[in-house]
Amino acid sequence: MKKRIMESYYGLMPLILVLLGLIIMPGGCKTDEQGCHVKTIKGPEKDITGKWKLIKGQTVFYNPQTIDYSCDNIIYHFESDGRLKIDSDIEDIIGFDSGEYTYEFSMSVLYENIEEKFTLKINDIQLPCNISRSDLIIDDSPLDGPILHLVRIK
Repeated sequence: MKKRIMESYYGLMPLILVLLGLIIMPGGCKTDEQGCHVKTIKGPEKDITGKWKLIKGQTVFYNPQTIDYSCDNIIYHFESDGRLKIDSDIEDIIGFDSGEYTYEFSMSVLYENIEEKFTLKINDIQLPCNISRSDLIIDDSPLDGPILHLVRIK
């Protein structure tokens, strides 16, 4: 009798170990979805000048996707003289390529019935956007464009 109990115990042991492994393993791994920590600063509200880091890009219509850029170094530097410099350590990003652009920021709504209260013009492209003390969202999705999420870093 004792031998039969021991045999069934050892027969179940591999199954128990596999089940425990499946339960414990997902909680112990860090995934890429968590991204990298980005230190942000608070700046003046309604002022876009300064350095902003692109942390996420989204496309919502053709080939919908969300890409986490928090571990990359994609910097939008809005200068007070109306120049925008974009530097990136990677290629093929959602949004604007590295380079120098002109920009205008206005506190006017570009389209009716959207959340974005401001307009950002980069070169000749007008984009709806929202800005807070530490966040900038450029949302061109009303015209099938991307949504860019940036945080203020300087």
